[in-house]
Amino acid sequence: MDKPLPSCPRSQPSANYEQWFTMENTPNFDMCPTCYEGVFADTPFAYYFKRRRPQELTISRYCDFSSPWMRLAWLLTVKQQRERPDLICALARIFEKERPCPNEREIANGIWFGIPDPRDGRHIANFVVCPCDKAYLEALFPSVRGYFTMIPPTDPRIARKYTCSIRATSRRFPKYLDLLVDLDEEALKRNRPVNFEPFIQLARAHAFKGECQRDKALFHKGWHFIPQLPEFTVCEECYDDVIRPADQDRNKLASMFFRAMQPLPDEDIEGTSCCLYSNRMRRVWDRVAHDEDFKYLKRKAVERKQEESRLNRRKRDLEDYIERAGMYMQGSVEVDKARRQLRDVEDEWKEWE
Repeated sequence: MDKPLPSCPRSQPSANYEQWFTMENTPNFDMCPTCYEGVFADTPFAYYFKRRRPQELTISRYCDFSSPWMRLAWLLTVKQQRERPDLICALARIFEKERPCPNEREIANGIWFGIPDPRDGRHIANFVVCPCDKAYLEALFPSVRGYFTMIPPTDPRIARKYTCSIRATSRRFPKYLDLLVDLDEEALKRNRPVNFEPFIQLARAHAFKGECQRDKALFHKGWHFIPQLPEFTVCEECYDDVIRPADQDRNKLASMFFRAMQPLPDEDIEGTSCCLYSNRMRRVWDRVAHDEDFKYLKRKAVERKQEESRLNRRKRDLEDYIERAGMYMQGSVEVDKARRQLRDVEDEWKEWE
């Protein structure tokens, strides 16, 4: 059971697959054969899963085990030597009851939970958790129950739009969860209340630091970049994670970046995104930082910018067409084709990054 987790091929909803597994007493839980065979088959846990009957396969489904939360539940199950997949069951039942995490969507006037700061009793600024992810946290880490409290509706911050700070799509998600794994494990080992102060400090550290927006196009924002290479824009968070440590180690390329965020001199009309969020570009940076190879960095940065611009133009054209079609052509062959092409463009960019 210590084998690496397989990459899930069914993370997006589809009605094109015939074989699915589900779990006893959780009828809305779906798992693809790849994840079942790669994780649970030939283990004592296989007993808890069964194939779906053919008459149950008519709706669009995606593999629930593609979720980082479910995979963490499994890793904790193995680590804690549990005999039943009760953590996975708990998350599945929460998903049935709670509205899913809004992920990257900004929500105003919603129900949010936060962490009261012991110093003044007020919730830590810019740290909010949706009800679903709060329930996930408390199911996986019982020692933290009670630390996430509802932000009062009268709090003036609720008038603003927020994204969930614990969303699985955030680069901060692994940092938060890795720390909670350690804190909860220590509390269980010592049989005492969790020492939550390290998590509070981490939330405070992120409170006023702009979070990486990945490939989202932003306008009129400040960036870290090399004056001779404005195509390679880096956000505050990625700069602090990657470039600043290299600069402190006296790396030649890292020292070429503006240390203070600057507006781009000639910003593209399509906006600007962070170039250092993806694993691919971080590997590029590791190579050029080691070799101090500015020419290679420039070539890769320009390639990325050109491809991003090309696909963004194509994406914008398709979105404009779908919007113009409006309600009069919804469901038509032309609109359906445009939607498929839009998905293809998005998939092509994911493959590129």
